[in-house]
Amino acid sequence: MTSHRGVTLRYELDPLGFPERLRDRLFELSFDDETRDWMDDCFARPHGAVDKVKLAMARQVWSDFDANAMVRAHDMRVFGPAQWEALLTQVGARCGRLLDVGAGDGAVTDVLARPFDHVETTETSKGMAKRLRERSYVCHEVDMVGRFVPGGAPFDVVSLLNVIDRTARPLTLLAQLERVLGPDSLVVLTVPVPLRPHVHVGPRTVDPEERLPVDRKGFEAQVAALADIAFLGSGFEVVAISRVPYLCRGYREAPVLVLDDSVFALRMKS
Repeated sequence: MTSHRGVTLRYELDPLGFPERLRDRLFELSFDDETRDWMDDCFARPHGAVDKVKLAMARQVWSDFDANAMVRAHDMRVFGPAQWEALLTQVGARCGRLLDVGAGDGAVTDVLARPFDHVETTETSKGMAKRLRERSYVCHEVDMVGRFVPGGAPFDVVSLLNVIDRTARPLTLLAQLERVLGPDSLVVLTVPVPLRPHVHVGPRTVDPEERLPVDRKGFEAQVAALADIAFLGSGFEVVAISRVPYLCRGYREAPVLVLDDSVFALRMKS
């Protein structure tokens, strides 16, 4: 367990909490300098009271995603560059073409993009899509559950960071990824644990149409259930499992908000 400025950050994995068949897939990451710098910036420049009022008003009309895009609030951080490159090296990823699904405002994509030659994104929020294009990313304003197939070669890596717990049909989304993958491509997902899936529909929050089949309690138990049930059932094999804090810029009283993210590197079963 790591702590910075009083914020607890968890990277450790308990091998005994996983079935033996998954233990050799565990890959432990660690706190990195750029994440420390990002957190220090949050403490130096937290969102103010005016931002809080603007965001509350926007959320009465728009979804969380569109409201955050309009107010430019709650930028996120999942991987630090050193963590991301360590994971890519561990799983032997080719760093040619990256597709970042549900890329948000692009702050996380900026880290993911560094080792790659070509990057594309998808986003269903018009506000977030605008932010991505402001950062010069190719953004397909589509839902991957649909019939979208981007042109060009398959992607070497497809990332879905904190996406499948916020989409109406997560199992369908996982199954549809085959359309953009080559035989050696990798999928990298992060999923907040404990799992609390919900979908933003305008200012309302509703239950997803498809339920991720995870009923177990505890970090390791839920992660093992996702690996065994959701991902294997969608035709993937688990290449690596990690854990990172999912960080968000907050307000003066709590400059950094944190959730526990499970990390999975997956490959289509041959």
